Amino acid sequence: MGRLAQALLEKGISLIDTNRNVPGGSTLPTQIEKYRHSPEGLTSSMVDKLRQMATASLRAYLDGSNTLPMRRKTVMAYLNTVPLAAAPRIGEVNGVGDGLWAWYGLDFAEINQTLSTKPAAHKTAYASALKHVLSLIVAERRPSYYLAANRKALDALTDDHLDLLASASIITPELAELAKKVKLRSTGQRIDPPAPRFVDQKAANAQRIQIAALLGERRLYDLDRLDLQVDTTINQPAQKIVSQYLQSLAKPEAAAASGLIGHRLLQPTIRSAA
Repeated sequence: MGRLAQALLEKGISLIDTNRNVPGGSTLPTQIEKYRHSPEGLTSSMVDKLRQMATASLRAYLDGSNTLPMRRKTVMAYLNTVPLAAAPRIGEVNGVGDGLWAWYGLDFAEINQTLSTKPAAHKTAYASALKHVLSLIVAERRPSYYLAANRKALDALTDDHLDLLASASIITPELAELAKKVKLRSTGQRIDPPAPRFVDQKAANAQRIQIAALLGERRLYDLDRLDLQVDTTINQPAQKIVSQYLQSLAKPEAAAASGLIGHRLLQPTIRSAA
């Protein structure tokens, strides 16, 4: 309630001082309601904000008056679904796990294992894991700006939050200082798998285009945001065999080496009635 009251007060002041920067008063539950259910993931009016607060409050008490389990689920859901902009060659990034890989080239399982141990066991690795995870949480305020445009600002802001954690006795001052010495990794340190070939994606893309037309979606990007499953009559193994054969026709040497030249595709035999 204190944050909400402060936000309302700042909003009132901004009506007089139009240049005043107004901080938000959202809690994690209202943030989740916003980016999951509000149009474009944005709060466009006070009515939207009140609706987010109401649905978040109702959701918190779905399992009864003891909200501790729901609060744990809320934190887990936030960490797993928080939007973190779009990374080069990856696309839209959601959740801390994917964010670690897309923006820093770090493996989520390894980071999770490191943070589940005591810092004293390997302080340097723990400090590095802590700073990178914390930076993604901090970057949620302006993910495109902090992660894609200004890593220095993100580094400095993360260091500020490390100091806040130390002052609140959540981490030790020694760990905070060690983590502040860590420099956030760049996307260039990520090792990407080879990009799929366009030919191999033609069948899937054809189906996506047809589904988008049936659902009235104008962009494949919007289609990919839907949670749906589609069954198709396409025989992928057979298609792969035919595609490989047709591609080999453009490479006689490769086709001859593989023994494809000299063989005919089976043709149906048409017989006339006696």
